[in-house]
Amino acid sequence: MMRVILAVLVGLLALPAGAAPTIRAVFVGIDQYQYSRQRLASSRFDDLSGAVGDVGRIKAALGSALGLDFGPMPGGTGCQTSNGVAITLTNRCATRNAILASWDQLIDRASQPQDIIILYFAGHGSRFIDRRTMDQASRYNSTLMPFDARKPGAESEADILDHEVRDRINRATSRGVRVVTIFDSCNSGTANRNGNSASRTAPDLPVANLRRIVSPAQYGNLGAWRVHLAAAGDGQDAQEVDGGVGERAGVFTTALARALTSMKGASFADIAARTVEEVRALMRGRQEPHAEGALRASFAGEEIRVPIFQVAVDRDRLVMLGGRLLGVTPGSRFALFAATSDALAAAGTAPLATAKVASVGNSVAFLQTDARPATSLPARMVAREEDHEFGGRVLALAVEDAAAAPAVAGLRFVQADPQASLVLTATDGGMALSRRGGPLLARLPLPDDPRFQPILANALGKIARVDQWLATL
Repeated sequence: MMRVILAVLVGLLALPAGAAPTIRAVFVGIDQYQYSRQRLASSRFDDLSGAVGDVGRIKAALGSALGLDFGPMPGGTGCQTSNGVAITLTNRCATRNAILASWDQLIDRASQPQDIIILYFAGHGSRFIDRRTMDQASRYNSTLMPFDARKPGAESEADILDHEVRDRINRATSRGVRVVTIFDSCNSGTANRNGNSASRTAPDLPVANLRRIVSPAQYGNLGAWRVHLAAAGDGQDAQEVDGGVGERAGVFTTALARALTSMKGASFADIAARTVEEVRALMRGRQEPHAEGALRASFAGEEIRVPIFQVAVDRDRLVMLGGRLLGVTPGSRFALFAATSDALAAAGTAPLATAKVASVGNSVAFLQTDARPATSLPARMVAREEDHEFGGRVLALAVEDAAAAPAVAGLRFVQADPQASLVLTATDGGMALSRRGGPLLARLPLPDDPRFQPILANALGKIARVDQWLATL
């Protein structure tokens, strides 16, 4: 247990250098399939009508949001374009080999640490029952269906298994590359893109000799993160509606495109929340997009790791969805914001209110505002921790560079102790925080750098919170 916690802590304390990321993408959209019912009478799935159009919509939205040219859509009889920033594959060009080769090209040849790659797919999805690795609670794993999927009599069905997707994501993040996957497809056996459209799913896939994919030893290596945005949860329909211009349009992609263009610079959490809200309202709860990963990050770069929690107004009470089990303590202070992006902003966004934790349960805490807000607070907010109450606990730290001593003395929860197991030492061009004889926990700038004390406080605060939490077990 302790080893797992320390491994997580090392990941949390990784402090990558800031740099403007290079963004590249692969866009895949498939309406016409080689072995669909329209071309093979014995087939068990149909062509689609809105997936290629979805590619155009998401390319335009991402281009507007990020100020990038992802290149034109294939025109006429063409089915592939490339401009050095993006590769676009549609219909017959979107074979299994072509899709995987394009992904590999971005990961292995074009991307450097802290670059971002976007993998977008719109088309048929399916699922298979995993009786071997058992790495999903539902025992179902999803697949993406390329143009040449489900060839009759073939030894391999040519679906791209989620294990294969995960393998490439792991390979990218282990090199420090950040990955955003956006899939407008289904993995539910009853999914469709509404009652009068073709299904976006195919029959379940039998899979033998499945190989377990081993995740990287260190998540967040060199500042990497991963984000996944999906059209629908398990067992839900991923639907399409009339796009208003004589073609079908995916509900999820349409909502996501609106969020991207209207919320430039927003966190993935806020983009996902806006998308979920629009899809849920339109589909009356029958489809709800799914988001996971480093949702506190944005396309601008870093995943900002500060304690934030959702807050709901319950009559005259402020209920925070985070309690004792997540390290929330009585007396800790929080700033309240309207959105995750505002809570994560380094400066410039004033909070709606500030509050103190009045009481704590295992999973929720109750906040008390410092003053009566000038205006009514929204029903839902985001709380960012401003000052953590350690209940008198003190973290011992051996400071081996006198220049760092004043900054350490300014941290009320830290006490200098030359015999402490936690050590702050000078290194080439900076400082290092580590366990004596143990792993490096964080790299810091030199003490005369104005960033030194905030970064040191953040790193030591995480360690102190873990120690405090362990004491409650």
